[in-house]
Amino acid sequence: MMVEDIFQIIPSDWQRTNYYDKPFVLTPINNPYSQEYIELKARLQGNYFHVITGMYKIENPMTYARYWNTKQRYEQKGNTRVLSLYHDTALANCDSICHWNFDWRLGQRFKYGQGVYFSLYPDVAAKRSSPQNGIYRAMFVVDVLVQNVLRATRRDNIFLPTPEFDTVVASDSMTYVKYFESEFYPKYFATYEVAL
Repeated sequence: MMVEDIFQIIPSDWQRTNYYDKPFVLTPINNPYSQEYIELKARLQGNYFHVITGMYKIENPMTYARYWNTKQRYEQKGNTRVLSLYHDTALANCDSICHWNFDWRLGQRFKYGQGVYFSLYPDVAAKRSSPQNGIYRAMFVVDVLVQNVLRATRRDNIFLPTPEFDTVVASDSMTYVKYFESEFYPKYFATYEVAL
């Protein structure tokens, strides 16, 4: 896919900027009267934070293009859902995620295989986040492609699901595990201080 093609598929509300200088743009979501601010703030509600210190939209055309291509392929097969899920991490990881996307190799725990773990709710993501992430964190809101789900039990020892499955869902249905970076796109993140 050529750069000109990528500009045809990125969302219309993104900035049209020179992504050669910096491969992604962070747009602060700070107008409390905007629909985007109101919706994002509502989605992030929970008991996991003391104070939200910032909210940002991530505009990374290369990461988005990989996600968009995978989404097109999935939709041709049918039965594709896009879920809005959450991933909690240390504040220090934001730049790397915005630039390169999530990388399972940087994970610390792999109960359901070597993938990236997402949660249905921000409270769950924060609770299951590693204590090593400290008190200054980021909560990502991520669009995740889901097609064929393998339900895992607590006793399952999954390294990678078999090829007919693209997603593993934990026995409590709160955790989704994805194994290929083109199957999710980090759309927003909020920086926050953990409630003690």
